Amino acid sequence: AILIGFNDQLAWSHTVSTAYRFTLYHLLLNPLNPYQYTYDGGLRDIEKVPLEIEILESDGSIVTEQRTLHRSHYGPILELVQAGIPVLGWDNLRAYSLRDANAENDRLLDQFFAWNKAQSLDEFKRLHGEILGIPWVNTVAAGPGQPVYYGDVSVVPNVPDDMVADCQPPILGPLVNSLVPGLPLLRGNRADCEWRSDDDAPAPGIFGTANLPKLERNDWVHNCNDSYWLTHPDEPLTGFARIIGDENAERTLRTRLC
Repeated sequence: AILIGFNDQLAWSHTVSTAYRFTLYHLLLNPLNPYQYTYDGGLRDIEKVPLEIEILESDGSIVTEQRTLHRSHYGPILELVQAGIPVLGWDNLRAYSLRDANAENDRLLDQFFAWNKAQSLDEFKRLHGEILGIPWVNTVAAGPGQPVYYGDVSVVPNVPDDMVADCQPPILGPLVNSLVPGLPLLRGNRADCEWRSDDDAPAPGIFGTANLPKLERNDWVHNCNDSYWLTHPDEPLTGFARIIGDENAERTLRTRLC
C-alpha cells in the first residue's frame, strides 16, 4: 500500500496528529483480593495472561522465561514509576488499566488500499470518513482545480470534555491532566465512563467524522505535527474535544517554521 503518494487524480500526505489514542482507567480494587475490581456495583476479575518465551544464552543454550501479564476488560494493567516512586501503582486498593483504540482498529490496510484506488478527491474524502482507519496522522490532500483538504479524521477515543469532567477521579485526574494535558484518566468502576459511540463512526468507542476536525480551502492548508487549530490562521478550527488537540495555545517551533 502507498501511504503517501499521488495518482493522476489527487495527491495526499500526512503528519503526526496530537490526538491521544488511549485513555487510562482508575480501578478500585476489592480490599480482600487485589485481583478483583469493582464495576457498576459488582466485582470483575483481573485476567492473568501467562507468557513463555525461549531465550538464547551466550553459551548456545536455550532457557525459558515466564511472565504473567494482567488485564482488565479495558486492557492491560500498567504501573508507571518515576524516580523509583510509583506514580500510577498497583496496591491493595487501586490499579490502573489502559484502553487503546488502535488495539481495536483493524481498518488501516482497508483505508490505504481504498485510497490508492480513489478516482477523485471527493471519493478520497468520503473514504476517509467512512473507513476511518487512520491510527495516528493528519491528512492533507489536493486534486487538480479543486479545493485543498485537511482532516484529522483518525482513530480517537470518544471521550468528550464533559465526560472527562464527570468521570475523572478527584485530585489524581486533574493531576494527570496537568502533567499530560489532554490525556484522560477516567473512573473504571462506572459503566457511564466507558467510551461513547457516534452514529457515523465505523466502530464503537471512537469519534465519528462529524466530531473530528476538517477544513477545505481554495488556497492552502497545512499541518506540521501540531494540533488542528491553525490549519489555516484565517479560519481556526475550534470546539473539538481536548483529547484531539489543543486550541488557542502557543504553536510549536516547527509550526512557526512551516
